[in-house]
Amino acid sequence: MRSQALSLFICTLTTALLLSITSVSDADFAGSALDLTDGPDSSPGTINGGIFEFGVTQPAGTGVFGTFLRIKNGHGYNTSAAKKDIPNHFDIQDGGSSHFTRDLRFGDLAAFTLEGSDYLGFSLDSNEQGGNKSLLSLDKLQIYTSPFASLSPDDPADLGTLRYDLGAGSSVLMDAKQSTGPGSGSSDLDFYIPLDNFVGVGADDYLYLYAAFGLQDGYEADGGFEEFAALPGTNPLTSTTYNYVFSTPTPTAGAAGLVMMLTLALKRRTRPHTTQHAM
Repeated sequence: MRSQALSLFICTLTTALLLSITSVSDADFAGSALDLTDGPDSSPGTINGGIFEFGVTQPAGTGVFGTFLRIKNGHGYNTSAAKKDIPNHFDIQDGGSSHFTRDLRFGDLAAFTLEGSDYLGFSLDSNEQGGNKSLLSLDKLQIYTSPFASLSPDDPADLGTLRYDLGAGSSVLMDAKQSTGPGSGSSDLDFYIPLDNFVGVGADDYLYLYAAFGLQDGYEADGGFEEFAALPGTNPLTSTTYNYVFSTPTPTAGAAGLVMMLTLALKRRTRPHTTQHAM
């Protein structure tokens, strides 16, 4: 089993070198809309330090996505609180005992290293319909941490310490037709939040993600449920262009040398660029 895990680890690193590496964009869209409706032809952008790009996570959807939050065409946050305790003005689906909307322990997450900085990665499957109903806007995104589990406040601001905020006037525009197909089954958005935002958070603290959709004209939330998952980050080597789930074994001396060579090669291939979007 150990040799198989090690082989998968090395294979994953090699695959990463063969794929194009997404660079961190210098274009910041705080207070405006980041348009990702061109799918894979869209350039990633940053909003208040978070990196947002067209989703590349495959597969997604119910049962394989590692979902921790489902929202039914509106707004809500993740929690393991009983459904009866969640204020009914939220559109949280499958709360309480369901594992599709649940508490997220901070120590169960792993970081991505992108161009020398560490990030927590998340993915969104919008589950929008096809035709003229494939567009969706993400208009609010806030991430909190708290030492308390199963919170269910009336105001998301009471979820704990604010660690990230998309900000007023900011939004991300998506088109579900640009993924492998409308509906559930592939991600529409991947995003990365700087790990520096979480200084002082303990492994046994909890992360709460609050999101709101469909506030932009023509980008209303009218499909299925929107669901979020945490991307399985691995250190020291990860990329925004692949997302493999595997455990990292302790390399042998020979394998450690190969890993070092691959890491150096990856660093040479990764270079920053500035992205400009027409507004």
